[in-house]
This record gives sequence, C-alpha cells and structure tokens, in this order.
Amino acid sequence: MTELKQITNQNDADLLIINEANTTAENVQYYNIKDFTTHTLFKARQIASRMLVTVRNNLKSEFKIIKEMNDNTAEIVKILIWKENKKFTIYGIYSPPGNKNLCLDTLNITSATVVIGDSNL
Repeated sequence: MTELKQITNQNDADLLIINEANTTAENVQYYNIKDFTTHTLFKARQIASRMLVTVRNNLKSEFKIIKEMNDNTAEIVKILIWKENKKFTIYGIYSPPGNKNLCLDTLNITSATVVIGDSNL
C-alpha cells in the first residue's frame, strides 16, 4: 500500500479505482490514503473480486453502487465528481472471466462519462 500512496501523490491523481482489490471488513483500514475518501465493495466470493475507490477529499463527489456481483455477472460503481465547475461521471466495472453480460445497459453515458474497469473479455 505504501507504493500506491507514493504513486498517487507523485502523479497528482484525483481518483483511483482498483479492481480485484480483495478488500474485506478486516483489512479495509490498510487501504486508507491521506487526503482521500475511500469507498469499497467488500469481497463476497472465494475468488478475486471487489473494487476499491478513492477520491481526493478536496473534490465534491458522490459514490453509488449500481450493481453488486451476486449473480456472477458484472459489478458496477458510479462516481460523480465535480472539478473546476464541471461534472464528470465515472463508472468502474469488474466482470469475472467467462461472463458475457457486462450490464452496460444500466449505464447512462454522456459526453462527460468515463467507463473504466476489467471486463475479462
């Protein structure tokens, strides 16, 4: 985690989305980064899963879980960020190997939308 903190600070990142983070209620405290708010989807399966999202504290933001991986399809989070009076929508997606349904029909994509993640296609 120390290396991640250094990279974040050196590159002036505002947002991080880490797929297959394997976060649990027992280890989430190790993922806190100074000056960032951390959101997480906890690991719910035996294999790698779950996302870790961090947003710089000086940005107005909203975090919402759109879909959890209860049915072995994609998990999706939505982060709204306001920077320099502009609103951006960022979707983080994780889909396990073999899944063909990314659930993209649940996204509202505009010109100010970024979709990132691990589709395993």
